[in-house]
Amino acid sequence: MNDLTVRKDGPFNGIRVVIALSGSVSIYRIPDLIRDIRREGGEVVACMSADAERLLSPEILRWATDNAVITQITGGMEHITLFEDVNMRTVLLIAPATYNTIGKLASGVADSVPSLLFSNAVGYRIPVVVAPAMHRGMVENRIIRDNIRMLRDAGVTVLEPRLENSKAKIPSNATIMDSILRASGTMSLMEKKIMIVTGRSEEEIDPVRVLTNRSSGITGYWLARNSYRLGANVTIVGNCSIGIPDHIRHVAALSTSEFEERIIDELHAGSYDAVIVSAALSDFEVANRSTEKISSSREVSLKLKPRGKIIDAIRRNYRGFLVVFRLSSGEDVETVRKRFRESSPDLIVFNSYRQGNSPFGDARNSYMVISENDSREIPENSKELITAELMGIIAQRLR
Repeated sequence: MNDLTVRKDGPFNGIRVVIALSGSVSIYRIPDLIRDIRREGGEVVACMSADAERLLSPEILRWATDNAVITQITGGMEHITLFEDVNMRTVLLIAPATYNTIGKLASGVADSVPSLLFSNAVGYRIPVVVAPAMHRGMVENRIIRDNIRMLRDAGVTVLEPRLENSKAKIPSNATIMDSILRASGTMSLMEKKIMIVTGRSEEEIDPVRVLTNRSSGITGYWLARNSYRLGANVTIVGNCSIGIPDHIRHVAALSTSEFEERIIDELHAGSYDAVIVSAALSDFEVANRSTEKISSSREVSLKLKPRGKIIDAIRRNYRGFLVVFRLSSGEDVETVRKRFRESSPDLIVFNSYRQGNSPFGDARNSYMVISENDSREIPENSKELITAELMGIIAQRLR
């Protein structure tokens, strides 16, 4: 194997991704995508159309995958044998998928390596993910929209490209990878609508300065991605220190008032199956806020007054499944339950911290998941994995 650090606990463990490349200039993105999938534990086999070979050397893909590259179907019947290993979950990814390739897939034409692989994968009920890339005018053409609709009706996952000026670019690696995991997984949150409230809140001192906290929003980021991987339609309300992927709907909020207004608007506009509040929301507002920038040459005293808890406002407007996070030190389970008596959440995720052990950013965490009648611990792990386990618990409760 070439030099690559592979996560033993990566979400792609046990998954083979057969990636079929067609002739788009976006092909330059594929070696990087392959390496990301392999770092997360996946096996990758690359297959190329003749047009793809003219744009990228198969040798680069052999290096990236550490597997032989298929550029033609031979007597080895590669379009069949690639999908026969019952010991692995296999997904066919067609990326980049050109206008011409999508037309072939929808029309039943199988005269290239990607289209022949597709015809057999659909017959074997292998999950298929298609990542289009072309000029914007082509992807907005009514004919290709009809072709995409036809593929989706047949159970194929067709991703929306990123529209930038005149280009319809291949989606981000995060979007493609999450869509592969979604297509190959349990779909235990299929058709569920999940709102995740995450990030830090700010209270204005003057037009320039704010009171805030150290929350990064990364817990909510991973809650959202893991919800999507399980089949949910996900909306994040809030903010995050790292970019939220395109496949996660984002309603921005920063001040505590913005959080409350946008959460309530979302609750009134849509029927959510669960609301998960991991954000660090202020319980106070600045009573003596200045409308002008305060001079730094004088001493300033701030007066804070309590504001209504957003958790309670959510419960007044929402009777569905509510999950809240509590960050504290030294509280026992019963004390935590009492703190949320008015909002009556279905689950409380107790995230404790110790002196010198910050829970923020990429820090590892452990959770105590508290319900009305019991509690269970999720041992310390990365935020990606610990939130995946938490979403599994939530999925069971939403059945």
